[in-house]
Amino acid sequence: MANNDNKILLTELYPLVEKALSKKENTVKLKQAVNDFLDRNNEKLTTLGPIYRIIFSPEDMNKLYDAIEVNPLAIKSMIKKSSVIKGQWQIMNNPFNSAIAMAIRYYKLKKNDEMVKVLLIYLTMSMYSSLHFKYFKYEPNVNIMNYTINNLSNKFKIKQMGTIYHALVDTTILSDKTNSDILERGYDKDIVDYIMAVKTRLNSLLRKLSIEFYKNEKEKRYLNVDSDSYDEDNYHEADSNMYAIERITNNVVLKLIVDGPNMKHISLSAKLCRVSVNELRNYLNTMIVSSRHEEIKAIIECILFLFLFDSQNTIEDINSSKFFIYCNEIYRKSNTTDKNIIKIKKILDGWLEELGTYKKTERLATINDFRKALFIFFVASIENTSFA
Repeated sequence: MANNDNKILLTELYPLVEKALSKKENTVKLKQAVNDFLDRNNEKLTTLGPIYRIIFSPEDMNKLYDAIEVNPLAIKSMIKKSSVIKGQWQIMNNPFNSAIAMAIRYYKLKKNDEMVKVLLIYLTMSMYSSLHFKYFKYEPNVNIMNYTINNLSNKFKIKQMGTIYHALVDTTILSDKTNSDILERGYDKDIVDYIMAVKTRLNSLLRKLSIEFYKNEKEKRYLNVDSDSYDEDNYHEADSNMYAIERITNNVVLKLIVDGPNMKHISLSAKLCRVSVNELRNYLNTMIVSSRHEEIKAIIECILFLFLFDSQNTIEDINSSKFFIYCNEIYRKSNTTDKNIIKIKKILDGWLEELGTYKKTERLATINDFRKALFIFFVASIENTSFA
């Protein structure tokens, strides 16, 4: 059993956090703070690699303190009492880290997985801001970074995840899963270990990537997607389109996760397909909060692949009526062997079955209307988000 001076955060800070977060309005504040931060940095976070700097400001930190209703100076006073949190441990002398760890602990104990993830994202962004400055003296050249990531082995998380945002957040989530027990126990050493584990993993991810980047920069290795090489025109065009598909897909998915389904797109889809706006909205909300993100990503990728590769359209055409007309036509194809169209319809059918549409009605027409409404919603989301 730890002595009282070894569990200062648990006995002094946590009760204040628990009291504040038991108020619904403070949970709303936290969620809004994270949404605002991601909206502000959306384009910087949906690149393939850590190209752009993000700033996690004192104002961003204050939004957490405001939600837990504790002054950061009071947290610093508590930290000084702990015999475990040594003065030279700069990461723990930042009161934000102790505060967010206790807030994450609160939502874990309340079994609120959604808010745990929201705060893990916020913790990730706070650390990424400083780590980017640590490993990149200036914002990296886009073409060198793209070359770097394109030539990484699949053991690199960033190669697997598609964007720097997803790589960073997945790293933190994995660390959280590994150290969940010690956070719930909550002694001062546990909090130190929990925060240090996250920082260590994120540090490792960016350190390894920076080594590869600077090696390629020194050797002048670029991925020039606008190359005029006459021998490889088709290759470069295809390569550019693949990167566009990846970037646009991640941009759309991130916007859906952060903002939720756009009501204009829902209303348009429901009206065109003669289904209930409320039911369609409920289905889409259920899918997004139940973490069907990989399936959503797959549908968006398939639509873009069909449009850019099978019909040889341009990236610029995505924001035109040509895109909507084309997507409407591919949906109508019934006797098709195209693997992308088959995959889209298989995912849509799976959703409808799981969400209960098949159980609510035996009318095939109604089922088909809902399936098409879901499809049209994602087409509209792509068309309006791709270059945001």
